[in-house]
Amino acid sequence: MLKEDLILLNIQNKAIKVYKENVHPAIQSKTSYEHLRVLPHYINLKIFMRVFHILKPAITNMIDNICFLDIHEKYENIKIACDWCSICNGIFETAKQNILSNPNILKKINIKKINFFDKYLNFVLYSRKKKISFIEIEKWCINTFHKKTDDLLLLSSIYLKLECVELRWCPFKRSKEFYYRNKDSRYLVPTEKIIHRFGKILSEHETIACNNCPNIINENWKYSNSNSNKSSSSIFQPLLDYMMEELNKDKDK
Repeated sequence: MLKEDLILLNIQNKAIKVYKENVHPAIQSKTSYEHLRVLPHYINLKIFMRVFHILKPAITNMIDNICFLDIHEKYENIKIACDWCSICNGIFETAKQNILSNPNILKKINIKKINFFDKYLNFVLYSRKKKISFIEIEKWCINTFHKKTDDLLLLSSIYLKLECVELRWCPFKRSKEFYYRNKDSRYLVPTEKIIHRFGKILSEHETIACNNCPNIINENWKYSNSNSNKSSSSIFQPLLDYMMEELNKDKDK
C-alpha cells in the first residue's frame, strides 16, 4: 500500500474514533448529512488528494496558509474540524494568491481536471436552501482575478463553496458573538466558559484572516478544564508533512 494511503487511513480511523466519542449522537443521524459528507474519512481524503496532485505547481508555498490548532486535547473534535478546514481552504487560498501574482502558473495546470471537486462540493451543499449562483461566482471571479475565463470561473466556484462550508461549521466565527453553530440542538455544545473564551479572543481583533485564526487562538489560549494544559498534535500533521515532501520533490526535478 502507498505511503499516502496509509496516512489517509490513519487519519480516518482517528477521526471516526473522536467523532463517536465527542459528537452528539443526534448529529450522526439523518438530520445532518452535510457534516457526514465533509468528515475526513478515506474517500473524502482521497478526493482531496487528487486535487492536491493536480494543483501542485500553484501551491508550492501552501504551508504559509495552513495552521493547526494547539489547544487542550479535550477539544479534539474542534481541532480535527479546524485543521481539516485549514488544509482544504489553505490550498485554494494559496492557489488564488499565486495565480494573482503569476498568472502564467495556470499554463502548468489542467484546471478542468478538478471539475470533479466542484461537483463533490455541490453534493456536500445540496441540502442548502440558498445556492451559490453563477452570477455570484462570475462577480467574485472578475473582482478577484480581474478577468473571466473557464479555468478561473471553476477555481472561483470551488473557492466560494469551500468558504460556504466553513461559514456554517467554523466554531470561531460563531463564538465571536458568543453564538455557537446557531444553538442547533443537533450539535455538541461546549461549556459556556469555552464559548466565551473563544469569543473574547476573537472579539479583541477587529479583522482576522481565516488562515491566521488558529495562530490567534494558539497565542491567546489559556483555558483548561483541569490542572493540565496538555494539547495533542494534529492528526493531519503527517499528511501535511507528506504533502510538503511531494512539493519539494517537484522543486528538485
